[in-house]
Amino acid sequence: MALKNRILDLMADKQKRDKKPITVPMVARAVGLTIPGFKKWVDNEIVSFRGNTVATLCEYFECDLDDLLYFDPPLKHQREPDAPQAEPER
Repeated sequence: MALKNRILDLMADKQKRDKKPITVPMVARAVGLTIPGFKKWVDNEIVSFRGNTVATLCEYFECDLDDLLYFDPPLKHQREPDAPQAEPER
């Protein structure tokens, strides 16, 4: 399963709306995360989502859950041909 976020888009939107720069440390402080913790959000490395963190991010960015998170299904890979089987020992 690939649950992704739109943090960078939301940061850009907020920056335009507020007409002032927004940095990773600023957002991290505002939502109560460490800078490395928030950087994991920015890099889409979060695999476990805490409800209170998600709610705080939505509140900060003035967005809904589906603005913050989305499902990115894995690409369907073509089935690889079966590997040749070893011949039985004689």
